[in-house]
Amino acid sequence: MADKLERYRAKRDFKLTPEPPPGEAAPSKGVLAYVIQKHDATRLHYDLRLEADGVLKSWAVTRGPSLDPSDKRLAVETEDHPLDYGAFEGTIPKGEYGGGTVMLWDRGTWAMADGKSAEEGFAKGSLSFDLFGERLTGRWHLQRLKPQKNRPPNWLLIKSRDEAADEDGRPVTERHTKSVATGRTMAAIAKGEAVWHSGRPADDQPEAGLDRSAVRQRGSVPAFVAPALCSSRTAPPRGEGWLAEVKYDGYRALLRAADGAATIVTRSEKDWTHRFPAIAEAAGTWRDRGVMLDGEVVVFDAEGRTRFDALQKAFRAAGAVRATYVAFDLLFDEGEDLRKHPIETRKERLAALVQTHPGGTITYGDHVGAGKQQALYERAVALGLEGIVAKRAGSPYRSGRQDAWVKVRAVRTARFVVGGYTEGGSGGLGALVLGAHDGDGRLVPVGRVGTGWSGPEANRLLGLLTPLRCKSRPFARKVEGREVRFVEPALVVDVAYLAMTDDGQLRHGVYKGVAEADAGAILLPSDHPSTAVDRSPAGGMSPGGPARTEAVMDQDPLYGVSLSNPDRVLFPEQNVTKVMLAQHYARHMDRMLPHIAGRPLTLVRCPQGRAKACFYQRHPESLPAALARDIGEEDGAAIVVHEPGHVIELVQKGVLEIHLRGSRADRPDRPDRLVFDLDPGEGVDFEGVKDAAVTLRDRLEALDLASFVKTTGGKGLHVVVPIERRLPWDEAKAWTRAFAESLAKAEPDRFLIVMAKAKRRGRIFIDYLRNDTKSSAVAPYSTRARVGAPFAFPLSWEALAALAEPAPLHVGEAAEGDPWSGLAEVRQRLTASHLRAYGR
Repeated sequence: MADKLERYRAKRDFKLTPEPPPGEAAPSKGVLAYVIQKHDATRLHYDLRLEADGVLKSWAVTRGPSLDPSDKRLAVETEDHPLDYGAFEGTIPKGEYGGGTVMLWDRGTWAMADGKSAEEGFAKGSLSFDLFGERLTGRWHLQRLKPQKNRPPNWLLIKSRDEAADEDGRPVTERHTKSVATGRTMAAIAKGEAVWHSGRPADDQPEAGLDRSAVRQRGSVPAFVAPALCSSRTAPPRGEGWLAEVKYDGYRALLRAADGAATIVTRSEKDWTHRFPAIAEAAGTWRDRGVMLDGEVVVFDAEGRTRFDALQKAFRAAGAVRATYVAFDLLFDEGEDLRKHPIETRKERLAALVQTHPGGTITYGDHVGAGKQQALYERAVALGLEGIVAKRAGSPYRSGRQDAWVKVRAVRTARFVVGGYTEGGSGGLGALVLGAHDGDGRLVPVGRVGTGWSGPEANRLLGLLTPLRCKSRPFARKVEGREVRFVEPALVVDVAYLAMTDDGQLRHGVYKGVAEADAGAILLPSDHPSTAVDRSPAGGMSPGGPARTEAVMDQDPLYGVSLSNPDRVLFPEQNVTKVMLAQHYARHMDRMLPHIAGRPLTLVRCPQGRAKACFYQRHPESLPAALARDIGEEDGAAIVVHEPGHVIELVQKGVLEIHLRGSRADRPDRPDRLVFDLDPGEGVDFEGVKDAAVTLRDRLEALDLASFVKTTGGKGLHVVVPIERRLPWDEAKAWTRAFAESLAKAEPDRFLIVMAKAKRRGRIFIDYLRNDTKSSAVAPYSTRARVGAPFAFPLSWEALAALAEPAPLHVGEAAEGDPWSGLAEVRQRLTASHLRAYGR
């Protein structure tokens, strides 16, 4: 080690500089550390450091890293640095080597990406590697240039073309100008004492940075390991290959006991040891053992459930309220790195370790065995717990977000209107009285929420509500309970809750924050009793004769269109008639028309009903002339509707399905809507389809692309991505194919892009083929020519989680609300970086 750091040692006088002298930090046995330090010396630059062979290999990147693959940045190789240097932030005195301000700009881990060893890459002067930092991710390259006499080796730092690349965005060095460790600017660091020599306890504010003098890397237990993070699913994963644990509602934290001290460090590397002194004191029994645990700081109630509001009090009280550390993983024990060991081995050693600890302040987070995750989830729901975390059996511990750890929440979230509040002690806020609008626009009370805010937040809420005070009750019916101070229904809040009671009241509601939303648009959630679908014969679905559907329409419900044979049965199994189908579209017209008007349509016509001959139609032959439009296609005019009466005309012509293109009639060559059709094969239940939709949504969110979901009236779901119409169809389609291929390659046992039904068993076909000039997808609120007269309808992502079956609504029933009301306002486009991310 000494010879590798000889140049580092020779350049510095450690009596004058606060930089760390070469210490005894042991090389990592598992993941390798990576840091970038912003260094304002003779000239501003960024020092890239990669752990290799017990030191930090270092380069001075003159203009800092760039996310643009075409922007190659010069990286001048400098001397190796000790591992301890990866935690340094402070000011090097002027006149000393490298004199100036040093900021910890990014940190994380790295790994070679091409199967070569790091030593081989350094020897050949070519490294391809993946970064797992807090700011930089994805694949990068370091390429050594031809050596020059009497000059240090020069390299080029180049970003690979992947999902993390960004050709058009703001430079990453301009986006992030504060320390990733302390949140300080360069100026603040320059004015303050060097962090390395501070020696003072962590500041009393929650956002205070980690005091690294207390926990910097020593021996074989590092000061910090980026924790493993969960991906989200709406239902537990299936199969025998999973363990499962209860999901605790608390603060995630690493508990390190080594080198004579115990520390509690959050996932964002904040030192909270002083916040929970009893836990740190309890862990002191291991202070010389060399351990690092992963777990959750929680407060249990009398029923054994974790209470986040009580935890917040414990946080503020700094020891006055008892908190418990629930340990669910063991990363280091007796200095040994256990991260490569299977989770079962780590859990076994963790259980044995925690058993040595008396008092219960630190407890073991137990799990259920393989294949029992669904049962644990159902139990968590029944007990009102937050949910579960499923972990893949046999998996090692990996930092960062991953699919080997999956969280499934049992709580629901929704937005509600504040119609009043009650006062608590000393005139403070007691509870918010909430409501939402029913189908007639009335504000219906749904109960109260009295937890989830801090003292300052309660005061802020009172400040927002006091000017809205009014004498009249905004709710449609009387509000029971203690005196309520009514307010104008203008403030909207986000609330998490477990369920709705039978009388429509929130169960275990928790305030999550104020939402920027139109109060008038807040509707009752789908699980409210008043929105339940009535499928009794009285509801119009009797098989014994023509059904009578309650009309909720104006005096002229069919927009002036006369139906011939209005009692003709179109869906014989349910006795749904032509007039009933017209009434279905009239009921949903305000929400449906914006999606189909002005778009070329493809129709499924069944003039004698769904049980007789049906055919597809893409051209307007035999349809009213008003529906024909020349859009420049050689094979003829397109079918385009513009007003409500046109939709009823389609019903008159026996149209049972309406499909829309992803482009508009004025620019049929430029899509503004892309769709991924999730088609489950045999053996895939609806929960699996829902999970797949959420996976697509998360992948798209990672690309900063918002998406929307809808049922199809069949077994699957559509995930829809609105885009600005800038690209031609061939490029857009190529991107959707590449995106779908990436999912199929990442999870081949779950997804495929091959149409052959024989290959789909147990998997989900991601159909990207609907993204083409003349291809189409079923329109929102369109019926399907199938038994049951089902229809497609949009969902919010929250409502998807509660959906129990793929086609729950049928003609005669209403889809409540307008969860896609904001789709038209979404402004996003496929950029060059999106296309390059998938090889385009």
